[in-house]
Amino acid sequence: MSTHEKPFSTPQPMPPYNDLWATRRRIASQLRDLNELLLTHDVPYGELAAMEQTLATLLPVASHGQPIHGRLEWAALPADHGTYHLLSRETTPIAGHGNAMSPPLHMWLDHDKGEAHAKITLGWAYEGPPKCVHGGWVAALFDEFLGCAQLLSGQTGATGNLNVRYKRPTPLDTELTLFATVKEVHGRKIVMEGTISANGVTTASCEGLFVSFAEGVMNLAERKLVTD
Repeated sequence: MSTHEKPFSTPQPMPPYNDLWATRRRIASQLRDLNELLLTHDVPYGELAAMEQTLATLLPVASHGQPIHGRLEWAALPADHGTYHLLSRETTPIAGHGNAMSPPLHMWLDHDKGEAHAKITLGWAYEGPPKCVHGGWVAALFDEFLGCAQLLSGQTGATGNLNVRYKRPTPLDTELTLFATVKEVHGRKIVMEGTISANGVTTASCEGLFVSFAEGVMNLAERKLVTD
């Protein structure tokens, strides 16, 4: 079974689904690099103005083609872009390799051991307190990571609650490792626990509650939820 058929299965990032997404990944990577350089270099005004003009010429090009809003629309196109779940590895704001907003976070699951793992390095674009990762991004990493890790339970649900404990500052420009396990399952309620570490030291921990429901996550926008 390929990594496209079974994502989150290896410590190596899942390869792009096709050449189109490979190109989108490269563009997203360059946009991330540009953003990081703009935030870490005192570029002279004249060069900034020239850069602005160059970027302005790209906006009309990027608007060519059919407007597509969300992974459901991508997956429904006549052209083969992969399944909804595979597209999440390209488009989500935390782990999407094809989304310039995403750092991105890389995750994998060890079903035999019941463990989830992830790695990420956050640059200066994610600074909160001086030289530290913004606390909101720490919480966002847990939301994405524990939301993926809950697959270890055999169920999936929407985030009900995140209880994040900030133990010490999470450093920038340092490889962070994430670890998670299933704490307990009570019917539709899946309780996950995880940590973020830097250089072998835990900087934050989290307990997350995820709630599965009969309609599934595809209907969240319509708020078709099963209530207790």
